Amino acid sequence: GPWRVQVAAISDPTAIRRVEGIIRDAGYTVYKVPGPGGLTRIQAGPFATREAASAKVAELKAAVGGQPFVTR
Repeated sequence: GPWRVQVAAISDPTAIRRVEGIIRDAGYTVYKVPGPGGLTRIQAGPFATREAASAKVAELKAAVGGQPFVTR
């Protein structure tokens, strides 16, 4: 699906690996998207609909922290 939840934007490689592991352990595919200023956007998915992605935001926030949000 075209929808994902962006879980974090991180530049530290150790933190990136930690978040990737949490997302994989939760059963999602990890997407790493280059961002501005050397950041890597860490996203979980895929989800078929915006609603399906939105339903997982709280779960991912509980697992990783931060302010996850739905993106395409």
